[in-house]
Amino acid sequence: MTVAGFDASRLAMHRKRKRINRVALALSLAAMAFGVFWLVWILVETVRLGVGGIALATFTEMTPPPMAETGGLANAIFGSLLMVSLATLIGTPVGILAGIYLAEYGQKTGWAASRASSTTSCCRRRRSSSACSSMPRWWRASRPSPARPACWRCR
Repeated sequence: MTVAGFDASRLAMHRKRKRINRVALALSLAAMAFGVFWLVWILVETVRLGVGGIALATFTEMTPPPMAETGGLANAIFGSLLMVSLATLIGTPVGILAGIYLAEYGQKTGWAASRASSTTSCCRRRRSSSACSSMPRWWRASRPSPARPACWRCR
């Protein structure tokens, strides 16, 4: 094959890929618009039909027994706040202690600790460890260094 023939075939392949890309983009946008339409419709109907039932009593009265006429959501709101508070009080110290453990001993203990520790150490400088920790192993370099960060977010 000549150089001119090679360039022509590459140009034809490029045009074909651009056409396929446009079709795929149009189909994905149509699917997104279809889904967003139904979500907006549900939201509008919920607000339209539910605004009449919102009052201060809805949030301050206890949940009624069966077959009662009135009632509220006070105990449900209190229960949700209690669950979030307990989860925060238990989860925050555990997360902080896990981070300290990984920073100090993570490289020596196992594959999960080693992966989490190396991923967060590469991203520590950019403060984007939550985004970097989700990178798959094949995407990151085997050993991070200042010249070659371990993930694409830090480059």
